[in-house]
Amino acid sequence: MLVLVPVLSGCVVAIGNKGSGERDSSETVRASSVPESMPDAHRSALIHHVVLVRLNDPADLAAFTADCDRLLPSIPGVEEYWRGTHLDTGRPTVIGDYSLMLHVAFADRETYRAYLAHPSHVELGDRWRPSATMLIYDAWDPG
Repeated sequence: MLVLVPVLSGCVVAIGNKGSGERDSSETVRASSVPESMPDAHRSALIHHVVLVRLNDPADLAAFTADCDRLLPSIPGVEEYWRGTHLDTGRPTVIGDYSLMLHVAFADRETYRAYLAHPSHVELGDRWRPSATMLIYDAWDPG
């Protein structure tokens, strides 16, 4: 099953299993409903939480991804959820030393704080933190 998820810059991300004729799970496609001249028209999220995860055992990627997909998008207050793997473009300045990148966005600080304390987020962290190195970036986009 392929699900299209809207993300920043007027794009959607296809998330799902790659089958015949389907896009790769981390491939981004241009959303036709958002004119390129208005990339911010659909954005409601002001806080962007980006996590680069390097798993100690690369064989854990499928299980970790499944846990992220199961636990994170359903937490109340999540405006956007996206995850993907490194895209090798052959550019030496692009860093790709991570297993999975996560992007979760929120409308305000209160919902972000609630997300951090939510049992599903805590469960994911408790389960995977010992098996991974995580670089966490939080950004504020006041519009």
